[in-house]
Amino acid sequence: MRLLPFVLLSACSCASTPSTARVSDDIFAIRMRTLERDLRWTSDTLPILRFNPPLGYYALRERIEKCSGLTREGWPTFFQANVYPLPPMRNAFYAFHGDNVVFAMGSAQNERVIMHELLHWLTEHLIPPAPLDETDEEALTRTHPNEYFVVRCGQIVDAR
Repeated sequence: MRLLPFVLLSACSCASTPSTARVSDDIFAIRMRTLERDLRWTSDTLPILRFNPPLGYYALRERIEKCSGLTREGWPTFFQANVYPLPPMRNAFYAFHGDNVVFAMGSAQNERVIMHELLHWLTEHLIPPAPLDETDEEALTRTHPNEYFVVRCGQIVDAR
């Protein structure tokens, strides 16, 4: 595992998102399909900081675009939490339809984790909506298209 040097480039200065957002532990514990619908910022227990993509992320994005054959304009919004792991035992997560990536403490430098989340961002338009009765395992399968997470990019990203 290769780690990238990491520098917090900026705290969020958006009018819609405070510089220190607080995310409830509950939001991480709820089912994957709920996380996909909406990342809900609350004022509970977990402070997170927004940061701009460091230079190293550009090379990682190129690698993911090359293996997947997909491109996309712009960037997701990146956040760093001050805990590791994020409940339940996760390095990071991508909030579908919100373009937000939240990394657990230290995970924002891990190339495989970064590329995994960027691949979620690139494949978002390929993911079908979640059925109401979907299990956690079905959600994992649906949100990690085998064609991209295993066949095309499995050498450089973890499948799950």
